Amino acid sequence: MKYALIIMILAQSLMALDNQSPERFRSHIDSFLKGDRAKPPQSNQVLCIGSSSMRM
Repeated sequence: MKYALIIMILAQSLMALDNQSPERFRSHIDSFLKGDRAKPPQSNQVLCIGSSSMRM
C-alpha cells in the first residue's frame, strides 16, 4: 500500500513536469516585445535584478 502511494505521487510529479513547457510564456513575452516596439526603452539605462533587500 505504501509503495503504491509513492508510485502514484511520483507519476503525478512527472506528469506535472511534462506540462511545464516554456511556450506557456509566449503570449507574455510577445506582449512585452510589442510594448517595446511601440515605445522603445531609453538607451543607457540600468536594470537592477536581484534580491528585494538590494539597497542603492
